[in-house]
Amino acid sequence: MDAPDRAAMVSDIWNRFPPRLVLFPNGETKFPDDDARRAYLMLVLIPKLNEREVIPGEWGYLIKSDDGDRIPADIIVWKDTLDHFDVLTDKGPTWGPHGKIKSSWKFGSVSRTEPGEPGEPEEPEEGEPTETTPSEKILLALISMLGKLDALIELQKAEIIKLEAGLADVKKEISKGIKITF
Repeated sequence: MDAPDRAAMVSDIWNRFPPRLVLFPNGETKFPDDDARRAYLMLVLIPKLNEREVIPGEWGYLIKSDDGDRIPADIIVWKDTLDHFDVLTDKGPTWGPHGKIKSSWKFGSVSRTEPGEPGEPEEPEEGEPTETTPSEKILLALISMLGKLDALIELQKAEIIKLEAGLADVKKEISKGIKITF
């Protein structure tokens, strides 16, 4: 059995649950680092893909056993065939099939149940919207708050630049020997 093509689902999940990206000085908007990308992969993308599958837990992450059990931040694995796919770039979702994983690599599973909940959650009917779990609600709220904090930080940076410019003007006046009173 070949792994199913889930390119459209990956894009849909990205659009419905967008990650927190950062605006860099060069004008690019991207994940702040691999840890942030890996968190999005494991906390949002893989669980959401698994919610939409007939058999739960088919999608997981890659463990590179020959590289200190490193978990790449942008690769998912289909459990039945061990095919792996590049699904995240700095600019958005992608679908890059890369074939079977090496024999020295492993499939990592992402749990679909909430801690303390017995059993597996019911599968949604096809086309039916999936319910957001409590941990997903918290994650989405945190992502939203971080975005607001980023905006506030940018405003503060602009204020600091203005204050630094004013300070430079004051220093020039003082160097000319002009007395300034506050």
